[in-house]
Amino acid sequence: MSYPIGNNNNDINYQVQSPPVSGGSSFDAKKIVHKVVTILPWAILGVIISTLTATLYLRYTPSKHKVAAYILIKKEEEAHLDYKLLKTLDVVEANTDVLNQIDIFRSYTLMERVVDSLKLNFHIRQEGRVSGSQLYGYERPFFLKMLDQDDFIRPCTYKMLLDREGFSIEGTDGKNSYKYGDTVMAQCGRFVLERNPMVKINPKGYTMQVSDKYSETNSWRGALGADLTNDKGGGIIEISLLDEIPERSIQVLNKLIEVFDEADLNDKNKVTKKTILFLNDRIDTVSVEVDALEHAIQRYKSKNLVTNFDMSGSAFLDKALLINKEKIDQYGQFKILEALDDYIVKNPDDVIPSTMNVGEEVLRRLMVAHNELVFQKQQLQNKSTAFDPKLKDAIIEVNTSRDNILRNIRLLKKAFAQTTKDYASDFGSLQGEIAALPEKEREVLRLKRLATVKENLYVYLLQKREEAELSLASKINNTRVVDYAIDQGSKTPNRTQIKLLSFLVGLLLPVTIILLKDFFNNKISERQQIENGTTVGIIGEISYVKSKKVLQIDSKSRNALSEQFRILRTNLNYANKNRKPKTIMVSSFISGEGKSFVSLNLASSLSLTGAKVIILELDLRKPKLSRLLGLSSGIGITNYIKEAPPLFSVVQEVPGAEQLNFISSGPIPPNPAELLMDERMGVLMQQLAAEYDYIIIDTAPLGLVADALLLEKYTDMTMLIVRHQFTMKVVLPYIQKLFFDGKFKHLSIVVNGIKNDGTYGYSFGLGNNYGYYLNEKRKNIFNRFFSLFQRQHA
Repeated sequence: MSYPIGNNNNDINYQVQSPPVSGGSSFDAKKIVHKVVTILPWAILGVIISTLTATLYLRYTPSKHKVAAYILIKKEEEAHLDYKLLKTLDVVEANTDVLNQIDIFRSYTLMERVVDSLKLNFHIRQEGRVSGSQLYGYERPFFLKMLDQDDFIRPCTYKMLLDREGFSIEGTDGKNSYKYGDTVMAQCGRFVLERNPMVKINPKGYTMQVSDKYSETNSWRGALGADLTNDKGGGIIEISLLDEIPERSIQVLNKLIEVFDEADLNDKNKVTKKTILFLNDRIDTVSVEVDALEHAIQRYKSKNLVTNFDMSGSAFLDKALLINKEKIDQYGQFKILEALDDYIVKNPDDVIPSTMNVGEEVLRRLMVAHNELVFQKQQLQNKSTAFDPKLKDAIIEVNTSRDNILRNIRLLKKAFAQTTKDYASDFGSLQGEIAALPEKEREVLRLKRLATVKENLYVYLLQKREEAELSLASKINNTRVVDYAIDQGSKTPNRTQIKLLSFLVGLLLPVTIILLKDFFNNKISERQQIENGTTVGIIGEISYVKSKKVLQIDSKSRNALSEQFRILRTNLNYANKNRKPKTIMVSSFISGEGKSFVSLNLASSLSLTGAKVIILELDLRKPKLSRLLGLSSGIGITNYIKEAPPLFSVVQEVPGAEQLNFISSGPIPPNPAELLMDERMGVLMQQLAAEYDYIIIDTAPLGLVADALLLEKYTDMTMLIVRHQFTMKVVLPYIQKLFFDGKFKHLSIVVNGIKNDGTYGYSFGLGNNYGYYLNEKRKNIFNRFFSLFQRQHA
């Protein structure tokens, strides 16, 4: 152990034991090893705690499975060779139709139908010791049948206890008991509960919760994943759910696919169904008119005995029928346009029946384009709000398209009306030629003409209805289910990742905390810090003791602490240039560094050699040595200086220590500094020097007051106490300045309160090298492991 001794730059260092020098390198491998050994127990403890925490988390966290289904959105343009080529070159992006289908899958309307169909807003949870588990399907111990409509069901929560005969429910409306099959009048609505005999009853009970349908639907929407399987414009969509009950998610996804297909077909068949309804209405009307005309002809012939036309009127009749047929065709187109005009006016926001035999190709294209715009507007209404600018643009486009169609229809109506009028004029000229025919025959011909018109119109309407029915039956979805919902296994929590993460956190967190505390530690924790910060010699190192007993050194002491004070006692001579110091002042920079403890035990160690030793309690501002020794402080140094009593009246014996006397501070004076400057202080020191071999002065901290500087003239040497992990590092430059300024004779440092934590004494084995003097019971492995946790970080 090396102790640099001296009070100026020319002082020599007395070498008790020199540490090995490692080539001048600043890298201290031994220090790093000790640091690792010190941190290792905390790292092990951190790993154990984090591993246990991860185990408990995995034990009580439900495992969530990924359930996924795959849907192909078929696009006709993908069959085109050019499209496939562009797609291969990554020139085209994902079709917007596919992206729209993804949005439709995520829509509130579809998910609400799924929630209604599967009753997903009803939850049954089985109570456990720590947490509950949710039950679904045939795992539930009972079957619930709601008697009220969905609109009357309200959110509620009930605690339920079941037995073989019946059950009891407890909620905000109290606790009630029922038999299986009874109608329960609950807050959520009326329901009937039936026992599931295949499931064993849990004695801890169950929790039944009826959640709000809106919240439940949004919850499932938020959990639903819908994405393209690749980013190159493919048409396969993966819809997935993460759920702790995979059977439930399988049913949800399959039901969602079913609801999606139904909605898609309904959208596609909406125009056709509207057309069929329109045709059925017209067919019924025309059928009644045809029957009425046939009955009128029959009645007229029966009444007037008309059976056949005269041959002379056949030519006129054929020509009239030809003209009449053309007029009928034009009139039929006129009536169709008139019906369409009336339908559009009455149903401005609906699709237009497009299977009518409208002769104008431009009008047919306008109607098809209009229906597509209506479909797009309806899709936007399902997944957006009224303030969506896209929806507003779609409404404007639909209105513009409808106005264009109406204008075309009305123009065509005028054209067909004019053509019909022309044919009627031609037909009128023929009537003059037919006028010669008998009146009865003319009436029959008139009725037949009307009947023929109605029959042709009736046949035409029947033909169009069959075409519409065939179109309705042949419509198919543009989607194909590649894979229905399947369980792809547990995805969360990821046990491997969590265990690895817990291990890393448990290992790195305590290490990081300890290293950060060391990094920001501004207190002296290593001997090397003292040696690097000052050239003042270290003449003693005192271990930390937990005992409340102040006087630790006596004739029977054989512990490490007593040996450390013996070493300090021996080093006094070397610190004073091989001369015995008579008056030793003990001070510190601030209060709490242990100067009173060192003063007392050093004095006791000196008295064991047979020397007469006295301790002066000269910390006049905050004296505590007399209180720690249990001695009276009623009369002491203050009285001696002010009142000049005989010396023996202020000297006290220290209990348990022979040859050791003590003078207390006495009453606390109002002016301690001026009192120490009194000439009586010099008289006191002369008298004590004549009677005692050693005088130990316990004075006030020199970093706070000037008392130590005033007493320096009476001393042979000064010991400055530095406490391990207590004294601030910024004190060292101040000590160095005192040393160079020569304000204290033979200034030396004593390191006090050294804790056996591997930070200070790793270089010297302080606390371990004194095991020779200890008579301790050997610790077992368990105790030795936990003794490593005694490290304290300032």
